[in-house]
Amino acid sequence: MTTLGNSFIIPALLLLSACTTVDVYEYQNESRADVVYIKQGVDFSRYNSVQIRAISVWYPNDAAHPDENVSGRNIAKAQNLFKQVMIDELGDNYKVVDQPARDALWLHVEFIDLRSLNPGDPIPAEVSGKKFRAQAGHITLVAELRDSVSEEVLARAADLGRQSQGGPGIVEWDEIEADFRKWAVMLREWMDDIHNG
Repeated sequence: MTTLGNSFIIPALLLLSACTTVDVYEYQNESRADVVYIKQGVDFSRYNSVQIRAISVWYPNDAAHPDENVSGRNIAKAQNLFKQVMIDELGDNYKVVDQPARDALWLHVEFIDLRSLNPGDPIPAEVSGKKFRAQAGHITLVAELRDSVSEEVLARAADLGRQSQGGPGIVEWDEIEADFRKWAVMLREWMDDIHNG
């Protein structure tokens, strides 16, 4: 997992509105997540595993921890926690794999971290006005699913996490894990729906 300042590792996801002008993607009205676009005509039932290849965190520049060692340890802990939660929640039906495979979806994730902002604070220009919810005091998941071999983009999604209860500089691991678990369950339930028809 890498921490980014004001440049996004997956800028296409921040332009989710662009999907509405591309006929191959369809907005999902009844999704569990806030925003979901799915590529039409894809047989998702052939995917039985997930590869977590790229995770990043974006936060306003002034929210960076002054101690880079602390920031690095927190990022590594979050990366390991996210992967472990995915393994736990995907269960025995869907494996988390380390290499591309014909039956593997590549899950590319970015967290928009606005927990350092107080309710009512303005949203940074980089994320305001996008086609997903980003609110002060919250983390927003922005995710992309690709075929792990061809790297073709198959789906894009975004979802707002819970309100932070702490303050600046406080990492609330229980709350972060709860958000990770919520998103892992969403992915598992979606895969269950696909495989159960």
